[in-house]
This record gives sequence, structure tokens and C-alpha cells, in this order.
Amino acid sequence: MSAGNSIFKAYDVRGQYPDEIDEDVAYKLGRAFVLLSGTRDVLIGRDSRLHSASLAQALARGLSEQGANVTDIGLATTPQVIAMRVWKKHDTAIMITASHLEAPFNGMKLYLQDGSAVNKRRGMQELEALFHESNFPTASHGSVATADYTREYAQRIEALMPLKSKLPFVVDCSNGAVGPEILLHKQLLGLPLILLNTAPDGAFPHHSPDPLAKSAWLPIRDSILKNHAAGGCVYDADADRVVFFDEFGSFIKPNYITCLLVQELLRKQPGRTIAYDLISSKIVPETIEAAGGKALRTVVGRNLLCDDMRQNNALFGAEVSSHMIYADVEYADASTLSMLLILDLLTRSAMPFSQLTKQFAKYTSYERNYIVPNADSVVRAIQTTFADAECDYLDGITFLFSDSWIVVRKSNTEPLLRVRGEGLTPGAIESRFKAAERVIIQQGGRVEYH
Repeated sequence: MSAGNSIFKAYDVRGQYPDEIDEDVAYKLGRAFVLLSGTRDVLIGRDSRLHSASLAQALARGLSEQGANVTDIGLATTPQVIAMRVWKKHDTAIMITASHLEAPFNGMKLYLQDGSAVNKRRGMQELEALFHESNFPTASHGSVATADYTREYAQRIEALMPLKSKLPFVVDCSNGAVGPEILLHKQLLGLPLILLNTAPDGAFPHHSPDPLAKSAWLPIRDSILKNHAAGGCVYDADADRVVFFDEFGSFIKPNYITCLLVQELLRKQPGRTIAYDLISSKIVPETIEAAGGKALRTVVGRNLLCDDMRQNNALFGAEVSSHMIYADVEYADASTLSMLLILDLLTRSAMPFSQLTKQFAKYTSYERNYIVPNADSVVRAIQTTFADAECDYLDGITFLFSDSWIVVRKSNTEPLLRVRGEGLTPGAIESRFKAAERVIIQQGGRVEYH
């Protein structure tokens, strides 16, 4: 088959299997990646999707036929692939996954020699051109070997947080790639974890692989209440994101988890820089500064935030979408480390989870996506409406008012206009949001409903 331009996204390669991405596409992407990067040593891993194994085989064949030596570690999480590339001294890495997307999707995250991901800032257009040209010169074949790094990765994470806890805590692996890692943590640390959906199953039979989908919250809520647990967490399919729930089974906003982690990390390493995306709650930079850190505001997008972290020697970075990136884990979204840090905090604290996060509920936030015929014209119309606001153009437009702020930006991954805002009071942000929505509807836009 021939892949369309649609598979080359802002941060990764992604599409529906087999209509948009299949074994032939994977093979050609392998050859194109070697030409793009000049690599001769590639680490590859895959998530639990039903087609990930066959895509991995085709990818390995393409990489090796273009002259690269391949180490295939099989089922793995994205954080494991990112970190083990460095710790095992591999040159580059590719993770086969569609992350939180539903079962029919698959894709690849591609990492270069310096650890940065191929993205819209760096390499994606060149990769796309090489793929479509398919002018692959003959090369001496490289080798394909297999390995298993799961235990070593888990042990290295535990070395960063040697947790001792007897608190009951529910972990939902979502039938994704993280199950083997969680089982190792339970065994090696002797943790009384209550486990759900640990068996890797790319059909995702129990709930969506997206931990921010409310349908994924029901099993963990029931289990937390049934087991009188201190809280719990749900992973996505490749474990680069994790979301948390308190002792009542209530969802905790990712920004509040970021604040807890910031306080813990800066307690041990004061004065360090912490990165956050510009649609995060204002409570995030306030918490960073109150804890003695330096707040670094970045554009939206995991890979772009990670690039800014490297350039500014940041200790930690986090997004509203629940990506939490650790410099000490080679800039990986080490979600299992986040879990161990939170569980350690709950073990030491005299307060329950819900009370620990209550301190951060200072602002009221709104978020909505709109399908619009012409995003640029809509943005210009909103600018006219908010002509009295102070503006920031780091990513989209941020309109700053004395009692609230609103960010209007085009999505990097979907044909949408995203509007997010926050206010000191519900009334403050609601009035601004309604004003923006009136303009969007007048311009032919409509609310995106899931």
C-alpha cells in the first residue's frame, strides 16, 4: 500500500491499520529513518496492539536492509525505550505505538542520536520526503538481535525511588505495555498493589487505552472504593501517561499531580528549573516558585517541551495532558516513577490524597474544542473581541486579563481550534469563554462533541 501524507504528524507517525499504516509502510519507514539519521544501531520496542509485532518485524527488516543493526526488545513501554537507548548505549530508537489511541490505530515514535524525537521542528518533513521518494540505495545488511530490558529498567526506576509502603493502591494497566513493569515493581518492592488489566491485550477489551477518557475511570473507581485503597492510577497503552484518582475514586487533575511532584522534586533538588506547557493552570508556576524552583513556560506538545527542557537543563517537565518528563530518566515520561513518588508521598503524609491536592484548587478552568472552517479568520475575530487584553504569542494567542486568561490555538494533531482558559472565579472565566464562543459560532464554527 502507499501511505498518504496523513500519517506524518507533528510529533510522530500514526494512522489506522492497515488502511494507512501496514507492514509495507513500516518497512519503508525503517529504510527512510536510516537515511535520515545516518544511524547504524537502532533499538526498537512495541506496545501490545494486535499488529505491533508484525509491524516491528517489517520495521526491523527495513532498518537492517538499509545497513543498521537492530536490537528488538519486544513488548516495552515508551519510557523504557527512551531511557534504555541511552543506558544500553544504542544510537537511535523507535517505539511502535499509537499511544492512547484506540485499537485500530498504530504508529511510531522515532528518536535521534541526541534523544530528541523526530517532529515538526526537526526531521519529520525530511522523513516524509525520503519515504515517498523511496530511493533507497543498496547497503550492506545489518543484524537483527533480540533482548529484554524490562527488569533492568524497573530496577533503575526503583533506584531513584526505593519505596517502602504498605498502603493499598490500585493500578490499572489498561491491557497495555506497562503490565510486566508493574508486576516487577509489586514483586521487587513488596508493594500491596491491587492490579487491574495487567495482561497485554491490544484489543483493549476492558476500556479505552486513553486514561483521560471517562469510560476508563469506572473500573478503578469501583476498585478503590471496594478495597478502601489510598488511591489509584490508570496508564495509557504505551505508559507515557498516567492519571491518578483519590481515595474516593475521584479523578485528580494532572496539574495537581504536577504540583505534588514539583514539591517533592524541589525538596530534594532546590533551585532547579521546572518546565510546564502554557495551557497549564497558573497554580503550576506558582507552586514551582513557592518551592524554590525556576518556572519555564513552554509551547504545547510533549516533544517540544522536552526540547526546551534539554536547552534549559530542566529537572522535570509536565503537560496538562499528563506527560511527566524526568531528566534523570533521560528525558523519558517515566510514568512508573511518578506512581512510586506519589505512593511514597501518600505513605509519609498524614493527609489523604484528596486533602493533599485540595490546596491546588485555586482557579476555575474551562476547555473546549471547536471545528471551524477557517481557524486563522476565527482567531483574528477573537483578537478583535478581546482588543483590550494583553497578548502573548508563544503558541497560538494567550489573552491576559486581570482576573482570567484564555489561550486560543490551532491543534497540532487534529483539525480543531482549542480554547482553554482559567479564572480567579467561575464568573470571570465563564464570561470570557462565552464571548470567545459567540465569535467562533458567528464565524461558522461548532463545538466538537465526543
